[in-house]
Amino acid sequence: MWSLLTRLIPFTLLSFTAAPGQDIVVETKLRSNDGKLLCSLHDDPEAFPTKNKLAKGQAVSRIQGGLGRCVFPGIPPGTYAVAMFHDENDNNTLDTSWIGRPIEGYGASNDAKGLMGPPSFADAKFEHGTATTTMRLKTRY
Repeated sequence: MWSLLTRLIPFTLLSFTAAPGQDIVVETKLRSNDGKLLCSLHDDPEAFPTKNKLAKGQAVSRIQGGLGRCVFPGIPPGTYAVAMFHDENDNNTLDTSWIGRPIEGYGASNDAKGLMGPPSFADAKFEHGTATTTMRLKTRY
C-alpha cells in the first residue's frame, strides 16, 4: 500500500502545480481590410515594443469587416504589454514618414501612447491572470 501511495503522490502534486495558461486576445477596429494586423506580446520592459525577437509571442490576423483579432494562446499569468500595427501594404514593417512618424495604424495595450516615440512598458503593462484576457484597443492613424 505504501509503495502505491509514494508512486501516486508525485503525479498528484504535478497535476496541481502545472496549471495551463489562458489566452490573451487583442481586438481592434481598422480603417480598411487591406494587409494584416501584426501583434507582439512582451514581458520584458527592455524589449517593448520594438524588439520582436525578444517578444513572448507574436500573432498575425487577417482583417475582415474592418476588424482585426490577434490571439496569444496558453499564456501563463504575469505582467505583459501588447504592441500592434496595421500592416496595410503587407510588407511586415511599420512604415513611417521621413521624420519617423508612423503612416500605418498602430496601438498598444491600455491604449498607451508615447510622447515623440513609442509608449513605455510601464504605461502599456497589464496583469494577465488565470482567465482569458480580452482587450479592445484603439488603432491610431
